[in-house]
Amino acid sequence: VATKADRTSFTVANTTGNINGKYTLSLTELSISANLKSSDFKWDLLKNGTSISSGNFTTAVTGNDFDLTSGVQTISTNTTDSYVLRIWLSETTSDQQSLENGTFSAKIKMTATQG
Repeated sequence: VATKADRTSFTVANTTGNINGKYTLSLTELSISANLKSSDFKWDLLKNGTSISSGNFTTAVTGNDFDLTSGVQTISTNTTDSYVLRIWLSETTSDQQSLENGTFSAKIKMTATQG
């Protein structure tokens, strides 16, 4: 997973000067085929090199936002958080032929809240 999973890297920066920030991360404009709503289709979100949340897409619904952070993230002034979102299909001993030809797309959304 660490070397072969598809990944997207991004940063969140607080350059306001004197106000600590709070935010959540989610997937938006989500589109997922029914066959990928599987416990074998997984994700992991790393913040500054440490996994802060992970799961699978069994509860994902096309058109609905999908939460990546279980709670509000905080960021101090003049600080940048580095993120990596990894997504992969986990190999198991089960027949996974039903997972072929699935489709998945989404955008990462940050929602800032007042500190």
